[in-house]
Amino acid sequence: MPRAVRIQYAGAYYHVVCRGDRREAIFADDEDRKRFLETLGEMCGRTGARVHSYVLMGNHYHLLSAKPGNFCTYARTCILDLTRA
Repeated sequence: MPRAVRIQYAGAYYHVVCRGDRREAIFADDEDRKRFLETLGEMCGRTGARVHSYVLMGNHYHLLSAKPGNFCTYARTCILDLTRA
């Protein structure tokens, strides 16, 4: 069964969660976390997104974010860019 369509509207806040494959750790150390936050900042500068809060756990992260325009494209880019960081 396909996922329900994500409702988007101007000024909305979105909860983005990304978990490691098989719940494995995605951050090895504090340097990984620092690089992640630097990449997140760069991405926000490029896209106009705003991150209002975040939590970096050992095997996943949470972002509370707002983005003018298409949020789905931003979320996909966010997850891919941050995974490569």
